[in-house]
Amino acid sequence: MNNQNLVPFFVTGTLLMVVFVFFLIVFLIVQKTKQNRQENEMLYARIDEKERTMQTISMEIHDNVNQMLNLTRMTLRMINKYAVPEQVPLLEQAGNILDNLIIDVHNISHTLNTEYLKKRGLIESLQQDVNWANISKKIECSLDIQGNHIAFPPEKELMLVRIAQEAINNTLKHSNATRLEIQLNYTGKEFKMSIADNGSGFNFDPDAPVTGVGLQSMHQRTRIIDGKLTFKSMVGSGTTVILTVPYTDSDLLSRRNVTN
Repeated sequence: MNNQNLVPFFVTGTLLMVVFVFFLIVFLIVQKTKQNRQENEMLYARIDEKERTMQTISMEIHDNVNQMLNLTRMTLRMINKYAVPEQVPLLEQAGNILDNLIIDVHNISHTLNTEYLKKRGLIESLQQDVNWANISKKIECSLDIQGNHIAFPPEKELMLVRIAQEAINNTLKHSNATRLEIQLNYTGKEFKMSIADNGSGFNFDPDAPVTGVGLQSMHQRTRIIDGKLTFKSMVGSGTTVILTVPYTDSDLLSRRNVTN
């Protein structure tokens, strides 16, 4: 058999190899996509369970804890009417503390309430958190909105709210910051949320494994909405959390302009 007779065999063998590799790549892509979908479904199920738990706690706070606090406040006012003069300042101080506690509990109840947050959406929910932070004097907080607002579907808006809440809570608990700046940027192709504080900061290692329930929750929610979550921090220079989410076709269909 001469070389000319071998050419068809080589061509056929090469084509078969190319076809085999092609179908192998397609199979691996399909399997990887299926695996990612299953992992996302499991993540969503765990997050959905957390949301149901928070909803239950919110209702318990609203129906029972808040009611008991208001009843205690009414009782304190009745006692104040019959108190001797030297007891009045102390009772008034206790009443003021209780009033602040009632406000805080009310805000916490709303923060945990899944359906309430879905109805309000990201901007209104964050504005409420900012107002609460400023009124409570815990930190100086601001919210800046740039671009034309695109209203995401309620489930995605809730994910964004929860990620923002976790970042804000981390600032309040760990950063020793005096100022917190939240920026929402609605561009043509993606949504970007930046949460920056002027706190003590830390040496952030992007290659280190994610630890802590709060940070893990942020990453899980980011993964579900196909976003990207990054941290920028240095000791003495504060911390910035940046969330970037590309728009999907369904997001763009729900686009509506809001006058800022």
